[in-house]
Amino acid sequence: MQVIKKSEKIRFSALQATYWCSIAALSSFAVALATDRGVSPATIGIMAAVFKAAAVIGQFFWGAVCDKLRSNRKVFIVMNILMFAVTMGFYYFKNVWMMTVFYALMGFMNSPTSSNLDTWIMAHLKKGNDNSYGIIRSMGSLGYAVFVFFYGSLVASKGYWVMPIFMLCFVLMTVVISISMPNDREDDRLRGAKTKINPSDFKALLTNTTFVFLMVILFFDGFAIMSIGQMKALIFTSMGADPNANIGYDGFVAGLAQVPMMFLAAKLTKFSPMARLAAGITLDMAMIAIDFCAVVPQMIFIGSIMSGLGYGLILPAMRELIASSTDDKLRTSAQGIGDAAYISVSGILGSLASGYLIDAFGMKFMLGFFMCVQIIPIVATIVFIAKTSKKKNA
Repeated sequence: MQVIKKSEKIRFSALQATYWCSIAALSSFAVALATDRGVSPATIGIMAAVFKAAAVIGQFFWGAVCDKLRSNRKVFIVMNILMFAVTMGFYYFKNVWMMTVFYALMGFMNSPTSSNLDTWIMAHLKKGNDNSYGIIRSMGSLGYAVFVFFYGSLVASKGYWVMPIFMLCFVLMTVVISISMPNDREDDRLRGAKTKINPSDFKALLTNTTFVFLMVILFFDGFAIMSIGQMKALIFTSMGADPNANIGYDGFVAGLAQVPMMFLAAKLTKFSPMARLAAGITLDMAMIAIDFCAVVPQMIFIGSIMSGLGYGLILPAMRELIASSTDDKLRTSAQGIGDAAYISVSGILGSLASGYLIDAFGMKFMLGFFMCVQIIPIVATIVFIAKTSKKKNA
């Protein structure tokens, strides 16, 4: 068994931090930028839906590329370079249709890149049976939180022109660190080899009961949570608050709240991953309820702390559940499908629904609607845990 070097863990932690800072530099403020350019909530909802649809395609495409080439590192480097290029297109083209096209390309790149990075790290740690994933991933949340805390105020005071500069710096750091990292597949004899993936492999994956049930749970949780997150700028605007500064503060508290849960991920494995998932989804419900009652930005921040704690439980649990229930040959594709269900597919419908509901009925109605939706994944996880316990006791 290979010993995972401390220096490798430090570099992976730095890689998580620089990657998520590159996302924070522009992508996290995309809705605020579109709003500032006069794009309506309904149109932003359509743009967000297109973003999510492209992310679904991207998850399948990039996951298959990684699994076929047996390399997460090389593909991750290419994806970061392309991600910077398409994000600059979104920033510099001010026509709403061109913004929509480039926002779709951002979706095609952004979400698959993060699942690729997580899969790469988990695969390398697996060589030494090392359970440091949660600690390493927490550095991404911490880096994001600290950066957006100051960055949101900077954007509010200086303007959006600072975004390309910061994103370029973080993308360059991400690429440089990636180049220095070790190879990423367990069997070094297969380094550089291609893997043959048959349609039957995907059929087996999509007929795996545990995997499919997990996808349903993630879909409904993401349908509520990701859609509300996408509309945070509009939520702050509806309160008469500055969206840019408050998005920064909101991102800070949410990201910071993720850190302790991810840091303790190894110790929390004494609880089943489905139990941790249920706890995270319940915390998400608390976030929606607080947002529904909120009248000032500070209440939104409290809700985001709940959601951050929830995400800190959900992400390691879903990664563990997917990895344990799928064939290693499809590991990147499986994790990508999980992200698609949680973030992308659910977000397509959620973004369209949230934009329409805000325009037609107002912000409170939209939040109340998603609060009702959140009951579904809570009940589903309880049912799954009950059935699993019953089988064990039989």
